[in-house]
Order: sequence, then C-alpha cells, then structure tokens
Amino acid sequence: MTKGEARKLRKQARAEGRTFNVERRVDGGLEMVAERTPAEERRHARSMHRWAVRYESLNGAPEGDWDR
Repeated sequence: MTKGEARKLRKQARAEGRTFNVERRVDGGLEMVAERTPAEERRHARSMHRWAVRYESLNGAPEGDWDR
C-alpha cells in the first residue's frame, strides 16, 4: 500500500465515522488497523518500556554474535 492509498483509506474511514490508523507491518508494508483499546494501549506501553530498558542496557553493544 502506498502512502497515497493509505491516506485515501484513512480519509474514507473518517468520512464513515470510523477511526483507523496506518501501522507498519513486520514485512515493511502498511496496514490499516483499528484504534487500540485501552488494554491494548497499556500492553503496548509495557512492551515498549521493556524494549527501551533492554536497548538502554546494551549501551550500543551488539545483542549477540548474530548482531555484529
């Protein structure tokens, strides 16, 4: 999906009264997803915090031999 297509879908969703976000998939593409629920938002915040703590603890070092 191109940026233009994502914009068009988001605009269409807004016109229909729905709220959608565009998020990047693991394979690098874009995907239209519904807004997160409060529970999903908390889970996301916790996972991002865990990632940030782990990233900061590395202090620029590679995670392992595969990351060199």
